[in-house]
This record gives sequence, structure tokens and C-alpha cells, in this order.
Amino acid sequence: MKRIALIVSVFFILPAFLACTSAASVPVQTSTEKDKVTEQKQEQKQEKAVQEKAEKRAMAPDFTLNGFQADFSQDNGDISYTKLENVSLSDFRGKLVFLNFWATWCPSCRMEMLQMKRLHERYKDKGLVILAVEQGQIYGIEKVKEFVVDIEPPFPILLDAKMDAGRLYRVTGIPETFLIGPGGHIEKKIPGAGFKWYSKKGRDLIEKHLPSTNTDAIEEGGDRDE
Repeated sequence: MKRIALIVSVFFILPAFLACTSAASVPVQTSTEKDKVTEQKQEQKQEKAVQEKAEKRAMAPDFTLNGFQADFSQDNGDISYTKLENVSLSDFRGKLVFLNFWATWCPSCRMEMLQMKRLHERYKDKGLVILAVEQGQIYGIEKVKEFVVDIEPPFPILLDAKMDAGRLYRVTGIPETFLIGPGGHIEKKIPGAGFKWYSKKGRDLIEKHLPSTNTDAIEEGGDRDE
């Protein structure tokens, strides 16, 4: 009877002993080790986010167009035009380029270009270059010049008669604007009308990407409100 009791005891005690021994052999992570693991996971997550962000960045397609620069400074009121030939986007590497696609038939383009004039005056000495690319010349070069006389833009007007540059940028509406950073990457794309470029939000956006403060990131879309 005692032998049976002993066997039964061993039968129940031995598994418990082995379980305890096995549990004791598993190393227990200290709080410091857990912190290190958490930190490593966070670093890996950040590295992945940076990599994904880099993959989304796009180089702005280069193009070469002809155009003109109008001079409205003459005392007698006459307007002179300087012909521009072979102007390439890459000529302005190191600057923040405000690339605006517009057309003479577009009322919203007129309003937007008035704001562009103010941006030019405010940031021309801080690394901002504005390129206004007219699309199609539907009504001819004289209509383009009439538009320019009304607005008096102090920046170059480039002529994209065949809309080759527009196709490069997949322009789907007029006006459409791209901010191209000093490194040649598209930093912001804002299609359509309505964005108040000279509002605080618009100026903050410009200042964020000026050569001295460029974040080297790409964003698409944008809030059209002030």
C-alpha cells in the first residue's frame, strides 16, 4: 500500500518539479532590456517611415521653353519685351521654383497671378523664382501680351504652345501650381483655383520650402482655403 502511495506521489510531483525547472531556465527580461527592445522597434519604425517617404519623392521633370519678360518700368508708359530662349527648369536649381500653369481664357488665373506678383516682391531676394507657363496660346501670342499688360507680372512668361510641359506634369486643370524645391524635387502640388497664396497659410508654405528652410519632402493636394 505504501509502495502504491509512493508511486502515486512521484507521478504527481515529478511533472510539477520539471515544470518549475523548465520555467527557471527561461531568462526573464529586465525592464532595461524591455526598454531597449522597445527603442529598437521604434527606430526600425522610423527608418521604415523615412524610407517610404523617400520613395514617394519625385524629381520635377525638366523642360525647356521660350518666352518673354515684360518691362513696365519706363517713364513714358511704354512696355518693352525681352525675348527669352531655351529657358530650362534646371537653370534654377538651388532656388524654390513656383511653377504655375495658366491660360489667357482662365479668370481664376488672373486672380492667382495678382497674388503671385505679391509673392515675387516679398520673396524674390530670398530664393523664390516664379515661372508662369501659358498653356496652348489658344488665342495667339497677342492675347497673351494683352493679359500681361493687364496684370504686369514682374516674372518670366513661358510659352507652352503645344502643352508639352503641361503633359510632363500631367496638368489636369488650370491654374495648377507646383512648388519645386532647391534640390529639384516636387514639394507641393496644388491643382485648380481657390488657394490664397498670399494668405498666412500660403506664405508659410512658401517659407517652409525656401532654400534656407527646405524640408526636402513631397506633399500633394493641399487645403484650398485660407
